Amino acid sequence: MLKKPFSRVYSFGPTFRAEDSHTRHHLSEFYMLEAEVAFTRSLCDVIKWIEGLIKCMTFAVLERCSSDVQFFFKNSKSAKLEWGADLHKEHERFLTEYFNDVPVFVTDYPAAIKPFYARDNGDRATVASLDLLFSDVGEVCGGSLREERYDFLKSKLEQLNLCKSLEWYLDLRKFGSCPHGGFGLGFERYIQMLLGLNNIKDAIPFPRYTSSCKL
Repeated sequence: MLKKPFSRVYSFGPTFRAEDSHTRHHLSEFYMLEAEVAFTRSLCDVIKWIEGLIKCMTFAVLERCSSDVQFFFKNSKSAKLEWGADLHKEHERFLTEYFNDVPVFVTDYPAAIKPFYARDNGDRATVASLDLLFSDVGEVCGGSLREERYDFLKSKLEQLNLCKSLEWYLDLRKFGSCPHGGFGLGFERYIQMLLGLNNIKDAIPFPRYTSSCKL
């Protein structure tokens, strides 16, 4: 909603997800940087914003805190995948290793595994979405172009039987919108990548995860 009076907006704060995940890459509460930019129809624009953000943050940290990064840094070093299935950690690891451990953008995911608000590519099968993968850590950032076309969005919500509960969201498109895109960056995963940490729980002072706070 803020993208209408402001062409670029962002937020940074805690995010909670009640996922029963017992891995070194998941937390129940983590910090997320989310951004939205208006008047774009290109997923490449979103990729450029993410790339610029990652480079800017990393250069700043390495310039100001290089000794701290060196202190933390550690050297460390496939399952079958069918169309329509989401990527698992072993797939993400394969992709980054295949490209010599450089960050990799994966784009245009199957529509069925992405949120309803991701913009349809026109083939009714894929959406203009992306994930940024880093070696060993996996997904650090995810984003997409947002579906601003009322008819497309209404059709998606009807298929999901969500028109009534998300009528307010549909009205945002019904009464005017603009092409836009955005992304979310998991801050602890970025810290995990930057410092070469083996476990994401070491990237936050008081980690919250499944079964860690029994009453």
